[in-house]
Amino acid sequence: MRSRINQLDLQQEKLAKQIPPGLQIIRGVAGSGKTVILCQKSALMSLKHPEWNIALVFFSRSLYEPITQQVDSWLRYFSQEQVNYDAETSNIKILHAWGSKEQPGFYRTISQATRKYSLAVAETQSRKPNEALAEVCYQLLVTTSIPQIFDAILIDEAQDLLSDNWLYQEQQPFYWLAYQSLRPVNPIQPQQKRLIWAYDDLQSLLTQKTPTVSEVLGESLAYLGTGEYSDGILKYLNLNRCYRTPHEIVNLANAIALGFLRPQGMFTSILDAPEWNSLGYEIIEQSLDNNQITLQYNPNNQINLLRELWPGDIVKFTKYDSRLQELTALAHRIKKNLNQENLQSSRQILVIILGRGKELNFLEQQTAKFLMRQGINIYLPSYNNYNCLEKNQQHSQPNKFWWSGALTISNTYRAKGQEADLVYLIGLDHIAKNESNIYLRNQFFTALTRTRGWVYISGIGEYKFYQELTDVIASGDTFDCKIALKPKRHLNISERNNLLQSYALGRKDFRYANLQQANLSQTNLVNINLIAANLSNANLEGANLTSAKLIEANLSNANLQGANLTSAKLMGANLTGANLKDAIIHNTDLTNAVFS
Repeated sequence: MRSRINQLDLQQEKLAKQIPPGLQIIRGVAGSGKTVILCQKSALMSLKHPEWNIALVFFSRSLYEPITQQVDSWLRYFSQEQVNYDAETSNIKILHAWGSKEQPGFYRTISQATRKYSLAVAETQSRKPNEALAEVCYQLLVTTSIPQIFDAILIDEAQDLLSDNWLYQEQQPFYWLAYQSLRPVNPIQPQQKRLIWAYDDLQSLLTQKTPTVSEVLGESLAYLGTGEYSDGILKYLNLNRCYRTPHEIVNLANAIALGFLRPQGMFTSILDAPEWNSLGYEIIEQSLDNNQITLQYNPNNQINLLRELWPGDIVKFTKYDSRLQELTALAHRIKKNLNQENLQSSRQILVIILGRGKELNFLEQQTAKFLMRQGINIYLPSYNNYNCLEKNQQHSQPNKFWWSGALTISNTYRAKGQEADLVYLIGLDHIAKNESNIYLRNQFFTALTRTRGWVYISGIGEYKFYQELTDVIASGDTFDCKIALKPKRHLNISERNNLLQSYALGRKDFRYANLQQANLSQTNLVNINLIAANLSNANLEGANLTSAKLIEANLSNANLQGANLTSAKLMGANLTGANLKDAIIHNTDLTNAVFS
């Protein structure tokens, strides 16, 4: 079973082997293989182009070990055991986004290349790690020019590298630093650089921003991320299959993060079928008059095979009257896992403490002490030893997440990118008492999707959120959702969705966009630039395309019935099979347009 789960499907294998001649953005659900794909790409680039300098960058320091192991594994695989990873000699630099004196990361590497002093976290005014990183990148950008020292940069956990408080001109500081440090792919087109990033906005714990090209590189370069390259390589890809986690838990995680059964209505405003398909769901029924939508998980996305082999519960939620009862039950279950079910404490079992701030830190220590008193060896990530409750800063191990023979107890932030067969989530009351907080719901989503098999959830007290969770578990694969009139979150999960949101914010340039089969009926797209865009089979009925630039656009079989094309430029456009009934064609330039 494990080998089947770990195999990538043909779509992902093809994606992994592509080396794009410029930007590429990968959005993927948790467990969809984003990190695997980036590691494969890095390995293939290294083998095909040994003259390149490649950086593989990530946000969580605990990912050093798994990413290094994967890069080594793929180098060996693709070279037929002729090449392995050596950090000293390899042209791939595996880098934490920030770095330290002992282990230089991306920011520190660029600082050294510019001969500028590298700021430490303690020297910043920002408290959040993403904001502190953005601050030091900003300071570097405003004080020096950035040398072009890399040929390709691949970024994992891209959603965690965005800032709410720091912008360099109109760009995100970290991304602009990365972009500036890249050599152009083609000197004739210096703006084309091989920057690739992967993200999951539902795992964002620090900001609600999404790493779209316009967000990270500014509106003037946003067109670099639309459409596809001449060799058919897409610039934006969406991975909606989860290989790691059973679909019952994926459903639970999505339903909580997006508020499927939240009494006040969903957090998201998604109404279009392609967007829901991108998340792995199909619309079964929709009533805009009643603000209701029924969603069903697509069975084609069910990759994890545990349900075929395990008839019992995969998800279990229990509420307790006191923390003592919750921890007593946890210790009892873990002892059973270790002594009767022969699970290994390290890497097969993981305990994640939910919450934030002081209450999170207190419960993490409380849980560790309690389990130690029950004779269970524990490990707190980055500590210098197991069964250790006080961190020695001088001898800490910031990259370490697991300790052989000990049970890891972690918060969600450090657990990102990690996985285990059985995951315990403790302290759900920390989220339940503030259920409208999207960051806390994202934290629950991230924690749930760390499991390869089973998840046990617990909390204390009585909260309305507990009923929402119970209803979600009971709903199986089908959800009757209430559409919120004022949604709290917006997801960019397709080029159509990105176009509508970005256009509403004032962006007009969407040249080369891939909008095949997109539903854009009745939309206002005045003055939009869709030069060379793919709009084949798109629904543009009643759309206002006054003064739109549709030069050399593919509009074959598009529905333009009743569309306003006044003063639009369609020179060289492909209108084969397009429905132009009742379309307003006044002052429209159709020079060299193809109609058959």
